[in-house]
Amino acid sequence: MTVELAVIFPVALVMVFIMMNVMMFLRECARFDPLAAEAVRTQATSPGTGHYGLGDRANMTLDCLAANFIGTDNVEIDVQASEVVFGLINEVLDPDDKAGLAFSFLPRQERFTCILRYRPWGLPANLFGLQIPAVEHRREFVIDPYRPGVLF
Repeated sequence: MTVELAVIFPVALVMVFIMMNVMMFLRECARFDPLAAEAVRTQATSPGTGHYGLGDRANMTLDCLAANFIGTDNVEIDVQASEVVFGLINEVLDPDDKAGLAFSFLPRQERFTCILRYRPWGLPANLFGLQIPAVEHRREFVIDPYRPGVLF
């Protein structure tokens, strides 16, 4: 019986460790989803005075999301913004970098991608020379910059 316990006990500890990290990841995802939707709705679709650029609104959304995850060491938050024209993604964040007309009559939408990166609790980023990757959870929101407060 002692031999069986010596074999089973480490396996049981590893299983408990894995389940604990899965539960913590699911908790952070459940917390992240409504906060991301609210941050995009309030910061990206209704920007403050002077913050009408796509990059500025992405930074404001990131600041709003990061403020809700202060003190969480194993979670990283990122927000990416891109312009969507007729279903195509244009990865330009600065409108001054675009060549062409000063004003376009084509319908325009913007995609905000909120990313949660979770690093397993209890493990360093580098273990025995192996890089332990973070698990990512993404939420994408498409907005119309001309209709404040509307998410698609």
